[in-house]
Amino acid sequence: MLTVEYPPGVATPPHRHDGAIFAYVVEGAVITALDDGDEKRYETGQGWYERPGQLHRVSRNASDTRPAKLVVVFLTEPGKPALHPEH
Repeated sequence: MLTVEYPPGVATPPHRHDGAIFAYVVEGAVITALDDGDEKRYETGQGWYERPGQLHRVSRNASDTRPAKLVVVFLTEPGKPALHPEH
């Protein structure tokens, strides 16, 4: 399990995870898009699932003025990296 904090206006580059991911928004709101799917907004109290190896194409704070925070549960082999940037 890990906490991901997004300062206002911050995004992460496209990436993948080795294992299954369950993400839960504990503060603010984030915009996410998986594979070729549409962008979706998740607010405090909402969450989503990512299957192993799925492309997390868009991952960003939905606000330019407020922080966002997620709690992420990884179901993967111990010692594996949290994410792999997409090249």
